[in-house]
Amino acid sequence: MYSRFGLIAATCFVMHGSAAALDERGETALRELLKAMRDEIGQDNPQGGTVAPDGKLKMMSFVESRAKNPGSDQKTLEDYLDNMEDRFSQPAVKQAAAKLLEEFRREEREKEEAKVAAAKGLVQRIKQAVRTAKEPAEMDSLLEELGKRRYGGNDARESAEVVALHSTLANASGFVSSWQDYLSAKKNGDVVAAREILRNLKSNRGEFIPRSEILSLEASLPSNSSNASEIVAAIDSLDDVRQAIAKLNQVLPSGGIGPVADAVKNLTSIDGNYQSYKEGFPPPLRFMFYGTVDGSPEIGAKLRQLQADYYKLIAPGFVGAPKELIAKQNESIVSYFDRLEDSATKEENFNMALKVRELRRAISGNDYVSYDNSGIVSFIAGKNQEAAGQYELAVVSYQQALKTGNELVPVREIGARLAVLQAKYPEEYKAGVERFMDPPPSRYGPHPIGGNPSYYYQLGRAQSPKSGLAAPVKEDSPAQGAVPQSTPPKEPTKTPAEH
Repeated sequence: MYSRFGLIAATCFVMHGSAAALDERGETALRELLKAMRDEIGQDNPQGGTVAPDGKLKMMSFVESRAKNPGSDQKTLEDYLDNMEDRFSQPAVKQAAAKLLEEFRREEREKEEAKVAAAKGLVQRIKQAVRTAKEPAEMDSLLEELGKRRYGGNDARESAEVVALHSTLANASGFVSSWQDYLSAKKNGDVVAAREILRNLKSNRGEFIPRSEILSLEASLPSNSSNASEIVAAIDSLDDVRQAIAKLNQVLPSGGIGPVADAVKNLTSIDGNYQSYKEGFPPPLRFMFYGTVDGSPEIGAKLRQLQADYYKLIAPGFVGAPKELIAKQNESIVSYFDRLEDSATKEENFNMALKVRELRRAISGNDYVSYDNSGIVSFIAGKNQEAAGQYELAVVSYQQALKTGNELVPVREIGARLAVLQAKYPEEYKAGVERFMDPPPSRYGPHPIGGNPSYYYQLGRAQSPKSGLAAPVKEDSPAQGAVPQSTPPKEPTKTPAEH
């Protein structure tokens, strides 16, 4: 049945194996089988020969060596015992082989039952520890025991129950370690870490704790948003923002999304602008806001307050207000800007008024330049043009300022200036009014109200080097800034007198 080489190789393999020896009942059954086999061999070879013609001595040697140390080749030995009649014919040999085979199977059952009992006991202790342990140290003994055990193998004879227990215990070490981490995080008040661990443990198959209980534990932890709201509410000034960011990062949920994550980003933007201002740089007027600041009402209210505090802080220097025009305690940002603008209007400080309007646009997030701003811009442009001797353009700019209807525009002052220009420079005044009433066409379309008239003026006319005013552009020369036509102009139509 087996070659001599295969028998020797198998025997050598078993000698280096690591299986348990037979118990007393198994040893008795083995001795009875070996005696029956020797008796039959003796009957076959009455003269005392050492080689049986049918290889019975080899088979007896194989059974003796394998039975004492079966190793992973026990299945082969059981096949030999179950088919002993292939080599031995005496009933005593067959009966003894069946008895030894039964002892093998009995021991195998007992070992498996012991494995199952030990594994189930360990699983039960883990389940109990998960529900009762309060301190991380209470999980140390389980981790030590799990570290000494070996799970699984290549034994195909193990039952499905043993295989399932092996799989459960193979995952136990990681679970117990994570649970110990959870207990530690909970003890130290690290809500973010505790929540993250429970979130990861929800993916387990419920071997040690039902998933519903993990969900309940996660729900029982303090809300990240609640903690964040308390941290943000404790901010009293812009100097407290950086410390609050550090605290919020400790309760920041995994993934960096949600009201807490948005609060961190928004506070970081506020703190960045504030630190830049403190270091002497020009104050930034925009904040990088993320998400919906009202995702948490308390956080949103504090963010708006801090934003207003920042603008009230930088406003005097930015608009060029007198030192006494600082924000009053508990004064709203709207009231403060109204006060700044009223002061600028009263003092006819139109640059300051423009700066206040710029701050208003920054707060609202609107970059649109309104008629209010364009009216002031046109008035200031007119003053500059008048001072530079550009009287025609000054008339156009003053008229543009009046046209906007802006309450900030000094109507009486403009009227007085136009009267002076009309009296001193009547030609330039008349040309400026005509230009305002009928501006030259532009290839780029009509210019918007409040636009820079000089831009379209340069498109339509050339500068006169003598007076600095506009002169009509000759038809045979392109306007300044105009693009030459690629095709030659048409010949003018000749009158009969020219023929």
